[in-house]
Amino acid sequence: MTDALELRQIVDQLCRNDFRSFAIRAFPVVEPNLLDPARHIDIICRLLEKVTLGIVLRALVCIPPRHLKTYLISIAYTAWLLGKNPSARIICVSYGAALAEKFNADTLKLMKSPWYKRIFPGTILDPKKQSATEIGTTSGGYRFATSIGATLPGRGADIIIIDDPLKANEAHSPTARESCIDWFNTTVHTRSRRLREVRGWSQEGYADRADIHRTYVSDIERGRRNPTITVVEKLAQPFDVTASQLLD
Repeated sequence: MTDALELRQIVDQLCRNDFRSFAIRAFPVVEPNLLDPARHIDIICRLLEKVTLGIVLRALVCIPPRHLKTYLISIAYTAWLLGKNPSARIICVSYGAALAEKFNADTLKLMKSPWYKRIFPGTILDPKKQSATEIGTTSGGYRFATSIGATLPGRGADIIIIDDPLKANEAHSPTARESCIDWFNTTVHTRSRRLREVRGWSQEGYADRADIHRTYVSDIERGRRNPTITVVEKLAQPFDVTASQLLD
């Protein structure tokens, strides 16, 4: 017969390995309620597992408000990722600084909980890297919160999450949408272009060095394409850096 301690250890292990189990168990830590696992929650959790495994490199989740998208992706998933890999680098973006800081605070509340510390003892929060916009670990990982329009100086990322990039009353504004798209293209997708321009290379010259078609390089720099890991490695080679360093 399984005793209470053994049962708790089984559940803890399940939460470490399975994001859906973690999200259900973590919910009462963030909100004073239990999570009712509806079908759409199962689908989102499965999608995030594919992102973790590298099967899905770019994902878009479109569901109505109050369906726990933010909790699952911006809060629970980022905490779970840092639990499994305390050196993971995560950037989370929202339409305003106050909203980004709220999501960051909820994530920190979860990661400071005794339950979280019990199931992820290897993830230790760095007291020198905790602020309204950042949760840092002693292993060099972080969850960095920012807003649309802000810069990301010196920030590399393994995962970038853009959650509610526009206010509800701006969603039908062509100007607001274009501004958001421009920020994404110039801030998130231009790291290789900056390195190229420092060396004085044209797009064509860079494409030749990377053995990639110039049109493809142009599309990447404009944010029209999301390169695979293989392509990122080819883009990094002319600069004599690793794929990870290119994204820093």
